[in-house]
Amino acid sequence: MKFKQTVLAGSIMLATTLTPMIDAQAENKKFNDVPQDHWSFNAITDLANKNIVAGYGNGIFGFGDNITRGQVARMIYNYLKPADDPNVKNPFTDVKGHMFEKEILSLSKAGIMSGYGDGNFGPDNILTREQLAAVLTRAFNLKATATTTFKDVEKNYWATNAISALQENKIAAGTGNNMFEPKMVVTREQYAQFLYNAINMKEKPTTEPEKNKNGGAITEPDKPEKDKNDGTTTNPVDLLPPTLKKVEVEKQTYKAGETVQVSIEAEDDVSGVSYAYVAIKGATGEEKEVAATYNEKSNKWIADIPLSSYANPGEYVVKTVLLYDNANHAKVYWGGQDFNVHFKVENNTVADQSPPTLKKIEIEKQTYKAGETVQVSIEAEDDVSGVSYAYVAIKGATGEEKEVAATYNEKSNKWIADIPLSSYANPGEYVVKTVLLYDNANHAKVYWGGQDFNIHFKVENDRVVDQLPPTLKNIGVEKQIYKAGETVQVSIEAEDDVSGVSYAYVAIKGATGEEKEVAATYNEKSNKWIADIPLSSYANPGEYVVKTVLLYDNANHAKVYWGGKDFNVFFNVIKS
Repeated sequence: MKFKQTVLAGSIMLATTLTPMIDAQAENKKFNDVPQDHWSFNAITDLANKNIVAGYGNGIFGFGDNITRGQVARMIYNYLKPADDPNVKNPFTDVKGHMFEKEILSLSKAGIMSGYGDGNFGPDNILTREQLAAVLTRAFNLKATATTTFKDVEKNYWATNAISALQENKIAAGTGNNMFEPKMVVTREQYAQFLYNAINMKEKPTTEPEKNKNGGAITEPDKPEKDKNDGTTTNPVDLLPPTLKKVEVEKQTYKAGETVQVSIEAEDDVSGVSYAYVAIKGATGEEKEVAATYNEKSNKWIADIPLSSYANPGEYVVKTVLLYDNANHAKVYWGGQDFNVHFKVENNTVADQSPPTLKKIEIEKQTYKAGETVQVSIEAEDDVSGVSYAYVAIKGATGEEKEVAATYNEKSNKWIADIPLSSYANPGEYVVKTVLLYDNANHAKVYWGGQDFNIHFKVENDRVVDQLPPTLKNIGVEKQIYKAGETVQVSIEAEDDVSGVSYAYVAIKGATGEEKEVAATYNEKSNKWIADIPLSSYANPGEYVVKTVLLYDNANHAKVYWGGKDFNVFFNVIKS
């Protein structure tokens, strides 16, 4: 079976300051079937952490699957969080009892989504790009001041206004060659990127200086100003993202297996450029993104992007350049809009177009004790580029899951996954739930227990079972006022009577919505978890809050405690 090659629908990343518009979970959720170098990775991860999107379970997002109308309703509902109306009328004949019934009826009542006019909503039907444009336009109240420039969208078409709004607000940039392809079906990762862009949409910052009350122009100081009270200096507030000056490639033709070198000239007059990421797009839609490194000699950011020896030949483009400054502002610059950089790739070898095949899966024994290690062996093959990675997930008696990467054993020609059980593991029947395989051409496939194989085993436990997450007892900050550039210290008292607390994460939220999260470390002397959170020297002044505390125990239970609900901790930040 050929691995799905999906075409980029819309955009890659947020093109303005990355300021969350909803409360974000402090969890760091990742999906095993979403490649970290894929253009949608950041969007999917961000939305998952905010509980806006969810996968199929066990770390699987459903990468490459077509999005359904019901799933679209669910994700928008999770973001908008409308008040539920138990008395809402159901105008559809095919929604009652559906897993997304509540979400569909809520969005239908709000006028965001509608049915087909025959009494049906089609919750499990696919969605096209033009239909999605209409939904997002209504959900986010998008406006268009001009007609879209996409050459495949007619001016008097029913979806023209919605598509124009998506283009104007930089939620969608088309599929290339100035095409939108309105009839193309939307995949789950494409929809996640659309939704992410819409949520994070911001107005462009003006480049015109504001006028003060006397009519004079207010300008940013070229150098730190003197404080009128104590003579100390203050850093100017950085409000704008970095500026891209130039993009180039080292040469015009590369061979498969070589490394594409992209050089970037960028500047930020206030805080300076801190990070740069470059994404390229291949002849058949494949993409790859890497972080660039700064070269002091040339004053350029250099991105070295290795091509697979199985890379498809043809014309490639530098698709996006993402720049961050030291005040954590970001901006995406788009190929075809902000710059035009092309190159060719030649390949005289056979291209790999299919994912690996799972041949066999076994476990070492049928019964394990809590605290032991479950060993799963896998036989897999890929005739062209070879298997590169394997991941195995097991599921326990009460739903708990655990996943590990397998290692290749050359002697047995098998991939071996050693999965340690907690000494507090719940007893009962466990299953091998999924096997995720990658090849060296970056194709992936998930094989499912109960569908592609059936592997069961039992776990016995004579100890006390830990069934509850840790409890947050107390939280505080070291002081009430911090200067930009200082480190905020948050102390946490937490307990877990059975297995003990294993990890703690703390997130703070700033005056204008900026957030930062760090892992805490345990201090044995004070019996507290200490989180040291450095503030940027360009941090915006105002009131900040401790937003979330995420606690894990040694049985892998987790719980997020929320500021404003479970505790209230505030502090103020002033200019340095």
